[in-house]
Amino acid sequence: MLNEFRFTAARFDLDFDTLSRDLKIIDPLGITGLEGRKRDNIEGFPILNVTGYGNFGDIPIRPLEQGFDTFNLIDTLTWIKGSHTLRTGFDMRRFRRDAFNGIDARGNFSFTGTLTQDPAQPGSTGSGLADFLLGLPNSAGRNIPRLRQRIFWSNVSSFVQDDWKISRKLTLNLGLRHEFNSQPLEEFNRLASFDFASGKPVSGCNSSGEIRQDALLFFTQSELDFLGVTCGEKLGFPGRTLRKNQYRSFAPRVGFAYDPWGTGRTIIRGGYGIFYTLVGGNTGTQGAVSVPFLRAETYVTNPLVPTLTLNNAFPSGPLALPVPGIFAPDKDYKDGYIQEWSFNVQRQLGHDMILEVGYVGNKETHLDMVYQANQPLPGSGGIQLRRPYPKFSTIQFNATVGYSNYHALQARIERRLAQGLTFLAAYTYSKAIIMTDQFQNPWDLNAGKGLAAFDFPQRFVMSTVYELPFGKGRRLLNSGGWIGRILGDWQIGAILSLQSGFPFTPTTGRDIANIGTTTFPDRLGSGKIENPSIDRWFDASAFANPAPNTFGTSGVNILRTDGFQILDLSLNKNLYFGESRSRYVQIRSEFFNAFNHPTFGAPSANINQPAQVGRVFSASDPRIIQLALKIFF
Repeated sequence: MLNEFRFTAARFDLDFDTLSRDLKIIDPLGITGLEGRKRDNIEGFPILNVTGYGNFGDIPIRPLEQGFDTFNLIDTLTWIKGSHTLRTGFDMRRFRRDAFNGIDARGNFSFTGTLTQDPAQPGSTGSGLADFLLGLPNSAGRNIPRLRQRIFWSNVSSFVQDDWKISRKLTLNLGLRHEFNSQPLEEFNRLASFDFASGKPVSGCNSSGEIRQDALLFFTQSELDFLGVTCGEKLGFPGRTLRKNQYRSFAPRVGFAYDPWGTGRTIIRGGYGIFYTLVGGNTGTQGAVSVPFLRAETYVTNPLVPTLTLNNAFPSGPLALPVPGIFAPDKDYKDGYIQEWSFNVQRQLGHDMILEVGYVGNKETHLDMVYQANQPLPGSGGIQLRRPYPKFSTIQFNATVGYSNYHALQARIERRLAQGLTFLAAYTYSKAIIMTDQFQNPWDLNAGKGLAAFDFPQRFVMSTVYELPFGKGRRLLNSGGWIGRILGDWQIGAILSLQSGFPFTPTTGRDIANIGTTTFPDRLGSGKIENPSIDRWFDASAFANPAPNTFGTSGVNILRTDGFQILDLSLNKNLYFGESRSRYVQIRSEFFNAFNHPTFGAPSANINQPAQVGRVFSASDPRIIQLALKIFF
């Protein structure tokens, strides 16, 4: 019996201030509306974007402070009894993230030439520099500095496993794991979300069951009342996290290895298991940066009668409330998990080779994804007033509704180094389906189902190394002499890679449905052609713009780019010094894409660019030759 206990602690710190932090220039320049930065003593240059002349000022996201603590406690007990090897234990991880940034607290101004252009010739007149010298921005953006956050979450898992050697031929692996992934909480309950039933933003509550007074740093009370910001608990949200914890995440696992003839030359293996994903990262903690604890504003001028100046770019008063965006974690957040299964047969061929053939599959459920949930249905008229919740612009809904599946036939043959030759060849025939983030209709998420971006139906890779049979210790010319020294200790290598292309999606590049995002085209045919070329990779006439104010009928990732066929070669020579052969110089020559075979990139897929659609304008690297010298001593 053996018990293993481990404890680790780690701290990661990041602290970047503005490069011009000691330069207090905003107030002397007369730029108003950026007083919120003073709460955290944020100073330095504002961000100035001048078309044709680049960007000026300090980095927008600074100051940037991050502190990340991880505490990990692991205990495992192993007990070997007869034919059983039993293991049980737990793994506890506690995370703490401190975060602050002053993105756009110093203002972000764009000068595009709009204010100095000739209205009769808007495309060929106007100067961004002239707009800047006049102090007339085309747009101005600001953020009230975010609050300093301290967010906690935990991952706690426990397990029991039995490796049971039933007989000399059969071994069975049985296990059960339980995962608890706590939802993130903020030290002062400053998390936010959105209640779709009432159409109200929600936030964590104070001890009196009301929204925290910190919200008044970003919005006035009348603005909060207008937006309907409400304490989450009043609308059925969990008190501090605003997302429900899951307590029934059990993960069974089973596997076996069977030697049918007991010779060790043929092995049959199979297994099934469930594996849960972990909560964390930027998406998992983003509920801390939404209304009412975030205020980001962008104002755009009138190009004919300028309404913004550098000194007065941010309106004030009751009409100054922008249409805010929302980030909304789902209160019924589920633990995502993946089911994996496999079955393969491995056979030893002779003394030096192994052949393996198998099937591998997996299915992912409750994948974490973010999509726009405040998109209007197709129709005429202004977009904002047609949104389901017109007080808000985008509502980025973070929900665990994604899924995917993968199935593959895999074959591998390997020769261990013998008589100077080794090689490994592997072939995969597969298909991967996923709910992509390319969908035009959030009310029908299944319309975003399609081939995964990493779907390559066929892939073959073979690598080999051959040592020429000449020289000392070899079969030929091993008695010394200058011929043996010249022809000996050469090594030839090759890697051959053959792979199908990756999928891509034709698009209109236009908001034809009038929904605030690009609309898919209608699909009139397959779009595939028998012999594609770089001037016509797919049949663009198989796609057309849908009728105004309607969705297109085409799908996601329905066409495929060029596959690749690449051979890399290498030729190496070792020059040894002394009898021990422990000191030597290696001369290496490597030829990547040795036959200079082109692999074309994705074609232009916008059907409303007739001069470019279907044409390929990029390719992978051409042949590259690399020479190197290594000294070993």
